[in-house]
Amino acid sequence: MFSAEKDPTQEVTVKSESVPSDSQSSPTIAVIVGAGFIKVAQGNNYRLIRSLINSVLPRGLSPSDELLKVVITDSHYKKTFAVGEQLDGFSGTRSLKQEQLKAEYMGSIILGVVASILQPVGYTTCKIIFSVPTPELQKQLETQLPGMHSVFLNDGDRSTLNVLTVTGIPESLSSAYALAKDSPVSVIDLGFMNSSVSGWDPNKNIPLPFHSLHTGVGDLFESIAAAINTTGQRPTAEAVRLGVEARTFKLNGHGDIEFRDIYDREFDLWVSQVITQVKDVAKASIDRCPYKYIVGGGSLLPGMGEIIKSMGFLAVDNPQRLEAEGALSLGTFLYEQ
Repeated sequence: MFSAEKDPTQEVTVKSESVPSDSQSSPTIAVIVGAGFIKVAQGNNYRLIRSLINSVLPRGLSPSDELLKVVITDSHYKKTFAVGEQLDGFSGTRSLKQEQLKAEYMGSIILGVVASILQPVGYTTCKIIFSVPTPELQKQLETQLPGMHSVFLNDGDRSTLNVLTVTGIPESLSSAYALAKDSPVSVIDLGFMNSSVSGWDPNKNIPLPFHSLHTGVGDLFESIAAAINTTGQRPTAEAVRLGVEARTFKLNGHGDIEFRDIYDREFDLWVSQVITQVKDVAKASIDRCPYKYIVGGGSLLPGMGEIIKSMGFLAVDNPQRLEAEGALSLGTFLYEQ
């Protein structure tokens, strides 16, 4: 269930094409493609996009900053798709919580959201930082992303992105880097599909050992859906998620079926098991850090604040933005090194 302890310094690399002398002036964008959300940061710009995709933009929907229509040509990542909000319930919509789907679309999504945040006209150069769950996917992206790609965004004119450099970093390490100021910091990142433990020592400017646990918030939603299933009609985990995020604790955020009592019960079981296991597998890394945080989308779940305090951990106000902006800072630091 757990990966062996790994040293992230062995997995952090920078890949580039022949970089022109003026590459320092090219914008750098950090993209975190999660199973629940896609986080994008560039300078002071930040976007949070739902990790739902469809091969077409359904009728009745219009593109926006939160719902992108992307067409990529002249690229290894040639694809046509829509990604973002409002795709729930439409035929053909899929979630990136499916690992194979995430691997298939990750490169194309990165190019699409980079074009979205840069809004380029014609030709532009850029540098990309991304977070990845596996070394295999990191190697693939570092090999195939550098170079030129044609992107049509939201039925607009063609833009040519020339990706000069790409920097891959392990998941959750960016949050630890952003939080570590004067002392070593350890973070437990509660993601949708996976949870992980990582850390950063700012005195030595090195990462602490990384550990991965293959469970996440999605498992909590699945267990709630299974507990609600008393009539033989099991709701989807997505319907549960919408009710939890809306704080109505009703399927899809509204309706007649309320599950607050089930949520409280399943939440207590899930969070105690996950955090206890993560602490056990990474006890040495956690104990050496005076500051310990719980981050990721799971840190925003109702009731999590009280548990974080009771365990002696700290929380952050916007963990998803922290992760994206931390990736931007960490990737820039690694590139300069």
